[in-house]
Amino acid sequence: MDKTVAPKAWSSQAARYGENSGDAKRPALIKGGQLSNVLILLLSSLILVQKRDDLLVKSGLSKFDVERWTLDVERFPMIRRAIYPGSFDPVTNGHLDVIDRARKLFDEVIVAVAHNDQKHPLFTLAERLELLQATIGKLENVEIAPLDGLLVDFAVAREATAVIRGLRAISDFEFEFQMALMNRKLEANVETIFLMPKEEYTYLSSRIVKEIARLGGRVAEFVPGRVAAALEAKLKR
Repeated sequence: MDKTVAPKAWSSQAARYGENSGDAKRPALIKGGQLSNVLILLLSSLILVQKRDDLLVKSGLSKFDVERWTLDVERFPMIRRAIYPGSFDPVTNGHLDVIDRARKLFDEVIVAVAHNDQKHPLFTLAERLELLQATIGKLENVEIAPLDGLLVDFAVAREATAVIRGLRAISDFEFEFQMALMNRKLEANVETIFLMPKEEYTYLSSRIVKEIARLGGRVAEFVPGRVAAALEAKLKR
């Protein structure tokens, strides 16, 4: 009785897949276990698609609506925007440190310069805006704007979700805590986030800087160069 001799290539494949596998004369493209996994994935995908379609029917949306909404979200993602309010009379290195920290947490930071006659500012609102513009105006995700009125109203109008406040010491906390709770009462959708500057700025404030400058002291290490020059020019008048 003649025996059929398999080609060498088939023989080597038979050795690889096993003589008794039934595939000695033909290489297996997908093994049994792999085929089961593929079928499970296909069935899972079909079930997910069916569930998605059922949800669309219940919600009254079409596939076109969902795809258009997805494209809009990808094209116009939500922007995390925060407000950093203050009088900035004048801006100090401590303020700049807090702004830099806020930039790492939010897509946009609006430095809101408050118009507050009760504080009797040394610099006018226009001068403070100008000094800030000269100091941080070139930062990509920072905007400088005047603030007149309620802070929460300004935040809602600018679609901001957070207010940034700097805490230098425990003595700041009581006042800031009270203001944060009041702002939450006025507008629950705007949160207050406290940021601490570097340790070297914990003693620094605009009031102390102005007092040092009035008494003839050097303030170059506490404020940006442009601000130091403006203080010197203002107090010489």
